[in-house]
Amino acid sequence: MLKGATRHASSATPVTGKYDSIDNEGTMYKKSSVVWVAGSAALVLGVLWFVSCSELKTDLPSPISANPIVHEVGWSDPLSAKFHGKFLQVHNWDYASCTTCHAPSFQGGTSGISCSTSGCHVDANGSPKSPQACNTCHGKFNAPAGDLLSFAPPRSVGGDTSSAVRGVGAHQKHLSTGTKGKLVICQECHSIPAQVFAAGHLDSSPSAEVAFNDTLARLVTGSGTFTPNPAYDPATLKCNNTFCHGNWRARKAAAPSQFQYAYVDSIIVGENASPRWTGGSAEASCGSCHGLPPKGHVGPLDVTTCGNSGCHPGVVDGAGNILDKTKHINGKINVLGNQLNF
Repeated sequence: MLKGATRHASSATPVTGKYDSIDNEGTMYKKSSVVWVAGSAALVLGVLWFVSCSELKTDLPSPISANPIVHEVGWSDPLSAKFHGKFLQVHNWDYASCTTCHAPSFQGGTSGISCSTSGCHVDANGSPKSPQACNTCHGKFNAPAGDLLSFAPPRSVGGDTSSAVRGVGAHQKHLSTGTKGKLVICQECHSIPAQVFAAGHLDSSPSAEVAFNDTLARLVTGSGTFTPNPAYDPATLKCNNTFCHGNWRARKAAAPSQFQYAYVDSIIVGENASPRWTGGSAEASCGSCHGLPPKGHVGPLDVTTCGNSGCHPGVVDGAGNILDKTKHINGKINVLGNQLNF
């Protein structure tokens, strides 16, 4: 029975006339009451609908653009203080703010915009690359994602390009544009993460850790009797005790007899230099790592006697310039066309 309808006590005798219907319990209804109540209910519902709809319209913001701006101006500009790379660096590379809208793959997600196909994260050939590629944050941004040499600065994580900045330093002198010795790979000095969030990669340390993982810096010399213990000092920015910069021994007793004339002592030793990472070319000038000549080597000798007119042809010229990088700081002794072990 509708609330508010007129209800009368039931009777065993059917009633007609002013009553229009009787329910199963014998309750009698007047049609006029039902109509009035139904009309009142409809009115109440209509008022509620009108009020609710009016409030909803009031609460909704008015659209201001068919293409709303989500990011601040400068978000994609590396030179802007609002650049998203700087935002991520300040927030310890928390990509959650990116993947929430662009998906973990960065291919669109709820935003419908891919970080790659939008033209932002692509290489020089227009091929898409992940925002988490190594050379996205440091190195050559527009190089292919798989170009290992492009991972190294410049550019540093902070965007620096000067070799006087610790994040850049002598990276390229050790890599593709190196002029002193054979190509050095990233693994020589760093632990390379398998993916961006690997342990030890993104941490509280303000700079990259130097690990000397590979063989050259730790090369055992002196016919197996001398093992260097290389270390990098982040306070002074110096590399210490590396084979590469002269921490080695060459024993006369282990040298072929035809070359023992070069020894004036039982061993020839390097200078064990400690070059400063940001010191420039002067830190590795000719002779700074091995002497001219090295200690224990016959001499004194002029630098012009080292190269093509002397004992190390094909390695250096008469002015001391490196002719063949693969034959210098390569873990071998290159003398008169022969390549010997230390």
